[in-house]
Amino acid sequence: MTSRGFRFLTLALALTGLPLTAVLVGCKEQPAARNTGETKTAAMQPISELAIALDALRDLNAPNSQEAGTRSVFYLNQWISRQDIDKNWAPDPMLKTLASALQPAVEMAALERLSFSESDVAYLQQCQWLGDIAERTRREPTPEPLQSWLKELGKSTSPQQAEQLAAAERLFDWTIRNVQLDELPPPPKAPTASVGGDPAANSPPLRGEVGPGYGRVPWQTLLYGHGDKLERSRIFLLLARQVGVEGAILAIADPQSAGSSNPWCCALLIGDELYLFDAELGLPIPGADRQGIATLQQVIENPELLRQLDVPDGPKYKIEAADLKRIVALIDAEPLALSHRMQVLQAGVPKSRHIVVNVVPSTLQSRLRKHGQIGQVSLWRIPFEAALYQIGMQQRLSQDPAAYRDWYREHGMLAGQHPLLRARDLHFQGKFTDEGARSLYLEVRQPSEKEIDLLGTSSRMRERIGLNTSLPEDPAQRSEMLENIIGVARRGKQNATYWLGLTFYEQGNYPVAKDWLLNRTLSVKPKSPWTVGARYNLARTHEKLGEFDEARKLYEADDSPQRHGNLLRARWLAERENANESATKPESADAKPTKDENGDVKPAEEENSSKEEDSKASDSPSDPKS
Repeated sequence: MTSRGFRFLTLALALTGLPLTAVLVGCKEQPAARNTGETKTAAMQPISELAIALDALRDLNAPNSQEAGTRSVFYLNQWISRQDIDKNWAPDPMLKTLASALQPAVEMAALERLSFSESDVAYLQQCQWLGDIAERTRREPTPEPLQSWLKELGKSTSPQQAEQLAAAERLFDWTIRNVQLDELPPPPKAPTASVGGDPAANSPPLRGEVGPGYGRVPWQTLLYGHGDKLERSRIFLLLARQVGVEGAILAIADPQSAGSSNPWCCALLIGDELYLFDAELGLPIPGADRQGIATLQQVIENPELLRQLDVPDGPKYKIEAADLKRIVALIDAEPLALSHRMQVLQAGVPKSRHIVVNVVPSTLQSRLRKHGQIGQVSLWRIPFEAALYQIGMQQRLSQDPAAYRDWYREHGMLAGQHPLLRARDLHFQGKFTDEGARSLYLEVRQPSEKEIDLLGTSSRMRERIGLNTSLPEDPAQRSEMLENIIGVARRGKQNATYWLGLTFYEQGNYPVAKDWLLNRTLSVKPKSPWTVGARYNLARTHEKLGEFDEARKLYEADDSPQRHGNLLRARWLAERENANESATKPESADAKPTKDENGDVKPAEEENSSKEEDSKASDSPSDPKS
């Protein structure tokens, strides 16, 4: 094993000294931009300044790119200083209805400020990642069973709407395959009321207490590759926004608690309809006869459509007909997306850049209110709670060494200049080969499990890679740091292995994807933290290869938070297999024989050889019959 193979281990060691803000917020420590005052050069045109700023975002995770964020902020400020600014701008009126406990998130975003700062960089990179994923994923071919349904839909609506829905289905599918579903955390305890106390300061997110949907901001959900059903829903809604399709979370109002609601599913607003996608099931809600994707209006008019999502002798779908009378819509709007500077930036970004950084929730509210089935439309509290939780979590980790150690072992390899961070960046861009994501994933995988273990027991191994001189002299500190490094190395290798399998799936190399997911992720020890995602993606790979029995068995054996949806996929696969067998079955033996003109029995003819058996596995749950 060469020292290059352990390069990421020494980087992991260096990360232990990073300030917690740099690790959590995602911005590298960088020198402040030089203040150039109001100097304006004729050689630098506004569009080129903006281009330089956006190009610098591409370099954030490149080797030796410590000043990329500073460079991006500098040129963004140069660019925005030359723009004609609307002096009558005001924050979106929907913010007036936001709970007081969430107002600190708005204040931190400094909505009216017309200059960019280092704190904006992680959000801008998040938008760039979402744009990269959306632009390449929307161009993937639509699954065949869905094509015929979309073609008919395009006749009754418009080809553009059918195209938007096709793109949405592809983005939903990418989300389900790439964001492993975690259990939804229980709601934290409500803050203790106190006379004259500040409700915001005592809120669970600011106390660093995790709750449903806000444990990660979207860039973390993308980067780490897992999230609960609400975090997963956010990724889908934000991906759709990148292709010009807005949507909202539909929730069921709680009749026992005014203002409270229980999130149900994602609804995308295409034309005049709201199309339904359930991120917990991992399935769009099917229409009549399980064809296509249902709309909210169709489900309200015929609640029995939801009973298609009941599993016989298994789980029943959570929504009943009575619930459909209490639907509210929740708009995902991150604090920074509501700022004046992001609105100005959005107006200046060329369409060729494929990046959306701004949202106007009041405009979306007006469109949603046209749907008589929706009672109330409001801002979703989750994006604001997620912003507050970043601050609360930072404070808690700084005070709790054990919590920080656990957090670091899981996420430390995705900070600073670690190769995995650059690999994820390239992965989102779809750059897998030619010094792309795979070469970096493979680098992180180089040390064997035995070599990783030797880091803790062999001084010679540590000396060989130059690690001994970096360790503290104190035995307890030395042991703890070695344990951290070993944990990061092992977790990094597990991550790289699983994500390699996903790259091969995305490129359509299903036999190789199968090998990485089965033999190198699910079948190895110690057990991978990606068992749930690998099992699901392996089943999808079996479907692609026409190995339906293997896929069905994996779905049926699932015990993850997505079990309900996977049981439905297994059931629908079995129905398709039975339908295919019936279509190719010879004529029954007790059928009446056909006689010729002489009264002799004619031999039974074989099935028409031109009738093809559909051996292709559908990639879309939108047509469960497929």
